[in-house]
Amino acid sequence: VRGVYGQVAQSCEVTGRNLSIAGRFGTNAPGLPTTWSKTQRLGVASVKLTPRQPMDLGVAKVRWRMQRIPTGHVVTGEDFADDGSFAYLTQRAKRGAGERAKLFRVDSSGKRVKSFGRNGYVSITLDASKSNSYVRVIALPAGRVMVISAAGKTQMILRFTKRGRLDATWGNDGVVELATTDLKLPYTLGSADAASVTAAGGLLIGAYGAPGKPAAKSIGMLKLTAAGRVDTAWANSGFWTVPSTTASASNGQPYSGPADAMLTTVRKDGSFAILYGASAKDGD
Repeated sequence: VRGVYGQVAQSCEVTGRNLSIAGRFGTNAPGLPTTWSKTQRLGVASVKLTPRQPMDLGVAKVRWRMQRIPTGHVVTGEDFADDGSFAYLTQRAKRGAGERAKLFRVDSSGKRVKSFGRNGYVSITLDASKSNSYVRVIALPAGRVMVISAAGKTQMILRFTKRGRLDATWGNDGVVELATTDLKLPYTLGSADAASVTAAGGLLIGAYGAPGKPAAKSIGMLKLTAAGRVDTAWANSGFWTVPSTTASASNGQPYSGPADAMLTTVRKDGSFAILYGASAKDGD
């Protein structure tokens, strides 16, 4: 890309018959991280896939639609919907309490959806976190967007309508709250990355079933309905627990802390997989 320094891949997903790509571009001086750039841009592109003709992406012509990133912000979450539309979240590189993040919506042609919130974005107050794994953006069908914040004392799962308003049909006025203190639901999230949307529009997410100090036996999966309620008809009143025989380190020591990372995926038939790593008394 001429005249631009610092290209960083963000996302790459197959959406229909296209390959949707997002990349971060910065114009900072050579040698500096692109996250320091004051003129960052997020590029969104779509490349048509031809099943019968192999394509070398190294020479493919890609037309980027550049998205503005607010000064001092970095992209901490992004996702493509099946129709090729795109949603992304930005936060300040140096974050403090009561962080005001910005959620943007882009259509499949790479143009900002002006009808989403205020001129294509909405502002959200999130607890500060230096780790991007605590924030997740999921682009849903029909222009809706879900934001998961697993950082801080109050953990939230928010769902927005295509107009950028909190979806009143989800949780309590668009918000499902989980917390480590003064719990709204008796679960805490393992990682914002550990969330997968079900075929019915609900959510399967890696979580702990005990507040306070999570024990290994409490690691598992929480299932929410499309209305943002715990699906009590699923597993053990909505929570599936990792079998205790597997919740120990190779040396037999029980895990002494919460999972440092979780990843999940769910298939259309409802089956799922969970991958997690946790700290043990003698090693990880």
